[in-house]
Amino acid sequence: MNHIIIDTNVIHLDFKLNKARIVTLCNTSTILGHEIFIPEVVIDEIVKQYDEKAEEYINSFNKALQKLSDLSTSPITQTPIDTKGFISNYRNELNNRIKQLGIGIIPYPNTGHKIMVERELEKKKRHAFPPPRKSRICRRAGSAARRHGTSSKQKPA
Repeated sequence: MNHIIIDTNVIHLDFKLNKARIVTLCNTSTILGHEIFIPEVVIDEIVKQYDEKAEEYINSFNKALQKLSDLSTSPITQTPIDTKGFISNYRNELNNRIKQLGIGIIPYPNTGHKIMVERELEKKKRHAFPPPRKSRICRRAGSAARRHGTSSKQKPA
């Protein structure tokens, strides 16, 4: 049995998880006895992408509705769409669809805050402020010149 881990690019812009790519993958993996998993971070990325797209489209719709209302001589009964109300239930719908497809969820690791800070500080220590580029180049030129028996301050003949 193999484990297949889904990344965001597999389901990019398939917010309902009903396009052929993901459905075929799930059906085929079931037949072959493989398990599919999706990291929780990928779910968060999908939800963020959904929220951004929905907000963009709703804002466009509401602006067009306002322009149409300003233009119309008859009352328009359509009310603007509430963005928060529209996107509020998406995460639950996505999780339900993930379960329906038989995809397991990999939770975030339980890395403590202290460990994350120590790792970040270790990175900073390893990459402590390098000298400016010009001085590194000058030092390298000087080192090369000394190896070849010339001074970097000598003028070429």
